[in-house]
Amino acid sequence: MKHLIFMVILLSGCISNSKLDATSSNVINDMSATDSNIPDGINVTNVKVYDSPESKVREIFKYVPQEESALISSSAYEEYFNTFKEEVGFKSFAQSENGAWGYSINQVSQNSANQNAVSKCEKNNKAFKSYPCVVINETGSWKEQSNRALEILNGLPKFVPDDTFGHKEIIQSAANDMYSQNYALALAKTVWLYQAQFDKSMRIGFGNKPFGFTHWKYLSKQYPPAKTLLRYISNYTKIKIVEGNEESPHLALNFFGATRALNRKDKAFELIKWLDLNDVKKFNRYFPIFKDVLIDLGEFALYGKHLNSEEEYFGLLMSYENQRLSILFRDFPTEEDREWALNTIQEFITLDIARLVASLTKNGRVEEAKTIAKKAEANFQFEELNDLLKQALLGNIPKLN
Repeated sequence: MKHLIFMVILLSGCISNSKLDATSSNVINDMSATDSNIPDGINVTNVKVYDSPESKVREIFKYVPQEESALISSSAYEEYFNTFKEEVGFKSFAQSENGAWGYSINQVSQNSANQNAVSKCEKNNKAFKSYPCVVINETGSWKEQSNRALEILNGLPKFVPDDTFGHKEIIQSAANDMYSQNYALALAKTVWLYQAQFDKSMRIGFGNKPFGFTHWKYLSKQYPPAKTLLRYISNYTKIKIVEGNEESPHLALNFFGATRALNRKDKAFELIKWLDLNDVKKFNRYFPIFKDVLIDLGEFALYGKHLNSEEEYFGLLMSYENQRLSILFRDFPTEEDREWALNTIQEFITLDIARLVASLTKNGRVEEAKTIAKKAEANFQFEELNDLLKQALLGNIPKLN
């Protein structure tokens, strides 16, 4: 919701879709994938290149989520490991592209297990019958997944924005399409904007911008193919971060943005734990990106292990001041809009500081918590902050909206 509010602030006013050219022709050009530097266990198929300002995005959809990574929801992932995996005899696990799932165990035959799993899955898939449930695991054997992302991209309408339109106008136009239930066009515009971040001349940082994954999240709830592409992004970026890719800071923003949009904090936490055990330097570098995941999951010991409270508070303070100055000196349609923007960043800093203080308290670092609270009271004259700090000093974590 934090990002959604700010998106509305930045994108006030409706943008006419008629000025943004979209045709029915597909947006894919041929390219064969190579297998160089591909880790074992990662399925790579021949893929095609999405027509983009700079074709970095072509890499992302080579990596097809397989086996456990093919499980879409956190509940399916949990049930698979807690129950299904350990069962013996004929069994089957099914899911739909929307994320609905169901399984069957201890059946008399594989065919019976498959039918029962699909039937159970379909009971949870009534809102998306056009995306039927299919079996993905038969008695412990995973079905190989095809490159669904390629199919989706091949079927999207072509989107070519007018040169006079910026990224904010494009995402607003995509939002309008979503509300009009023109989901394929909304996704085409979203993917175009996503790929544009790889064109340095456009200076778009999709992963850390309010018009990025927040919009994609809401689209994916209405249109399963949007969720599928998010899953491919999450899968690819995780692999590249683990590999130690030189662009991993940028990829980290995309990974945690995609996993948040997918509501897969479990997957995000898996990577965080891996970094803690295998690459502490990278863990510390990404800490500002994923700290909220640790707080929301109650992983305060791991959060506190790498937390420098003074540096964290100073970073929050500087970020707030930079945003405040930007709002004061930029043009807004009305002064009321400017005031709304200022109130929004005030809400952000209030929550972030309170969560920092509460997390320190949870870790037994009470004196540090008190020190940060006193600094915040001196730096900010927000009545809401003072109320939240009182609760934070008791260890009560305020939730992000």
